[in-house]
Amino acid sequence: MRTKLDNHESLIFSSLNALPEQAADERDLFAQLGVNSGMLLPLTEESAGCGFLGFLSREDEREWNESEVELLAGLLSDAMERNRTEEALRRSESRFQGIIQVASDAIVPVDHEQNILIFNHGAEEMYGYAASELIGRSFETLLPDTSIRSHRAYVSDFLRSPGNAQRIGGNGDLLARRKNGECFPVEATISKLE
Repeated sequence: MRTKLDNHESLIFSSLNALPEQAADERDLFAQLGVNSGMLLPLTEESAGCGFLGFLSREDEREWNESEVELLAGLLSDAMERNRTEEALRRSESRFQGIIQVASDAIVPVDHEQNILIFNHGAEEMYGYAASELIGRSFETLLPDTSIRSHRAYVSDFLRSPGNAQRIGGNGDLLARRKNGECFPVEATISKLE
């Protein structure tokens, strides 16, 4: 048993009697727990063994057939892969957030309803709001009342257009509003992210 475990191989036993003599300690432990048969599948991380997942049964002489072993090993492999993918996504999102937050330019991504998702440090400096005041609120909070209608029309037209990014406001006609109510000209690039 130890050789299989040391080599990170699956271990399947239909009864405690099927365990080799060298596994006397394990047999005693399983007997104390009322386990009569089981399957230990290796867990691997980046091609190296990192543990085992055990499926244990109190049934006498339970035979583990090949389809059960394959199904459980497949489920285990899928779950571990999903976990690795989710962890990689979390790391990537964290790096992305870090880059966004340290940018000196104002970066204000919004969702499909124009609600603010991120309000970076550059935006805080420019507009005078803390991120916590605007996350989840309408982007229109940052616009003077006189610009809201034209902004809605512009966004609607842009979303229907084939382009993915567009620069606006280069000639001083695009105004934004700070927390203190002051309006000021801005240049912006808007983009579609799927």
